[in-house]
Amino acid sequence: MASRFVHLFSVTRHFPDPKKVDLYKSQLQEWIRGNVTGCHQNLFIFDEIDKMPEGLIDSLKPFMDYYKSLDKIDYRRSIFLFLSNTGGKAITHKTYQLWKAGRKRTDFKYSDFEELISGGAFNDEGGFHHSGLITSSLIDYYIPFLPLEKLHVQKCAEVEALKRGRVLTGQMMARVIGSVRFWPEGESLYSENGCKQIYARVVEVLR
Repeated sequence: MASRFVHLFSVTRHFPDPKKVDLYKSQLQEWIRGNVTGCHQNLFIFDEIDKMPEGLIDSLKPFMDYYKSLDKIDYRRSIFLFLSNTGGKAITHKTYQLWKAGRKRTDFKYSDFEELISGGAFNDEGGFHHSGLITSSLIDYYIPFLPLEKLHVQKCAEVEALKRGRVLTGQMMARVIGSVRFWPEGESLYSENGCKQIYARVVEVLR
C-alpha cells in the first residue's frame, strides 16, 4: 500500500456529492491517465462502490476495454479492484443454504456465487447500477467475501494479540468470542460484523 503505484479511492471521501458526477469523471480519468503514463503497471482500488454516485464508474470503461493502446498508452497491465457490500446478504444466505445442504465451505465453487454477485451489482442501487462495465463484460472476476465463522474470528483475535506481543489464554479468547454476535440464532455459525470489532475486544481483555 506504500507504493506510489497503488492508489486507494474511498468513495465517501473522494466522491461524496452525486451532483458533481461530471466533475468527478473528468478528474478520475485525468488521474488514471497521468499515473499510467508514468508506469503501465498500477493498482487502482475503489472502496465502497455500492455508495458511488451512479454513472461515475463508467468513466473507467475506456481504460478497462480491450484496446492495445488508447492515445498511445497501454492500460492492459493496470489492475482495477472494486470493493463493495453489494449482495452481502445474498452471499451470506447462499453460504448458509449450502451449509444446510451438507456442503463444506472448502468445497464451495466460484460458480456458486458468480451470477449472484454480478446480478446484484447490476440491479442494486449503487455504483454498478446498470453499469456498462458489466454489460460489456469488462469485469473479469466477481469474488465473494463469505461470512466469517468462529474459527476465523478467533484467528483475527490471535493476530491482534500477537501485534502486542501477547498470547490470549483460553479464558481471554472466550471473553472475546462471547462479545461477538453470531447468527442464525440457535446455530451461531457466522459473525454478524466479521472481525470489525475484534481490535477493541482484544485491547479490552489484555488490559
